[in-house]
Amino acid sequence: MKKSMIRIVCFLLILFIILQCVNHIFRFKYSDGIYTMTKFYELEDNTVDVLILGSSRAFENFNTGTLWDEYGMASYTYGSSLQPMWSTYYYLREALKTQEPELIVLEAGRLVTNYEYEGDEKIISGLYGMRWSLDKLKAIAVSVPTDRLGEFIPTNVRYHTRYTELSKADFYRDQGNPFYRDWKGFLCNMETMPFDSVWESSCFEERMPLYEKTEKYYRKTIELAQLRNIPIVVVISPYASISEEHEALFNTGADIAAEYGVEFIECNRLADEMGIDYTSDVADPSHLNYRGNRKFSRYIGGLLKSRYSISDRRGDPRYDSWQRSADFTARMIRDQELSEIGDSRLITEKLLDDDYLLFISVNGDCTADKPIEEFLAALGVHEEAAEGIWCRDNEAYPQTGFLWQSGAIYTSHYISIPSHDFRCERYQDEDGNDVSMVTVDRKEYRNTGTGVNVMVYDKVTESVADSFALRPGNEYGISR
Repeated sequence: MKKSMIRIVCFLLILFIILQCVNHIFRFKYSDGIYTMTKFYELEDNTVDVLILGSSRAFENFNTGTLWDEYGMASYTYGSSLQPMWSTYYYLREALKTQEPELIVLEAGRLVTNYEYEGDEKIISGLYGMRWSLDKLKAIAVSVPTDRLGEFIPTNVRYHTRYTELSKADFYRDQGNPFYRDWKGFLCNMETMPFDSVWESSCFEERMPLYEKTEKYYRKTIELAQLRNIPIVVVISPYASISEEHEALFNTGADIAAEYGVEFIECNRLADEMGIDYTSDVADPSHLNYRGNRKFSRYIGGLLKSRYSISDRRGDPRYDSWQRSADFTARMIRDQELSEIGDSRLITEKLLDDDYLLFISVNGDCTADKPIEEFLAALGVHEEAAEGIWCRDNEAYPQTGFLWQSGAIYTSHYISIPSHDFRCERYQDEDGNDVSMVTVDRKEYRNTGTGVNVMVYDKVTESVADSFALRPGNEYGISR
């Protein structure tokens, strides 16, 4: 009898482990909600000093790296796309189970929500990362019609047939992406969408009532923070599509915050003071890009630091992951800035960064092109722009020179690192032309047939940072 019980227990234990592994592989891993919660659960208890709640305007506008670099704030952006106030409320309930922040920042752009339910995809991305508890059941129940609960509970009903969509990333911790190792919920938008003019809201004082369900959970979120004796501030981050209707709703939101003695900061009215330039600092009508979010975060961080008691954690070993996260974000921005340079005379200094691996391939006769010759010479290629491939490891150069170079001979060379495989190949095509080609994980990086191709690999982000070409006769212009 005892042996039978042991066998049953062992069988159930093995079954549970197998199911957990299968669940880890098959479950959705959206970064705008699900993975935000996954990484939040990995944090050491009571290490988040500034908890930032809200929708994508929270996790794209509040740059946690800037808040750390400028003020030493251990912040985390804890939200999901188009997150309604009822989901925000349950996010806060979940966060307070493991964290006791010094300040809660509620990015309340979704006060404009005027409907009862979000679409299925946003419900899934917003709530499926939450651990099972009564709060998760309540969050789902308030987010979907009663007659559809069976479509969302249990959650694996939605993803158990994902086997046709699986990729290598589903099998690895952090999806095999170094971006997530020390992630603090911030997604830095690198796009730029210029806006010549934005509606001026500074003198607009009209009010509109909030949607009943939105107001109910807006109040409950503030009340929960105050019940736990945690200061809360409501912030509306600036965005290009601000309208009279939205501002009227925000004015009502400010009135409600005032009822509770809570500060309400409408940053659309402070955009000029922040230095926000809508022709260069926004990614789309609703979000700031990497230029704008740094300006906004620097400004709002200074404001919060001056008005609330927030610890500076820089230099504290317990918070090293915040430093690594900030450094990674800064590295991504550096790569973006590199990819936007259009003059070969301006790009070489950035290319000499120690953490870049450069693959320089020359196709055709470029010996008579002075801009190409100058560019190659600046990178240490002095063979009068002869054909070939040069692989330069900036960290090793000039002490040990290039990691590898082909010369003019036909050859193949492989470089393998834990995350990627590189192949450099010199060959003659069917038309008798010499070809210098570089591939990463079987993807070819070549922007021109005749001229210089450069592929830049960032060893920190473990990704291709840039790929461009210099063509003979194109002066110093870069082609991408």
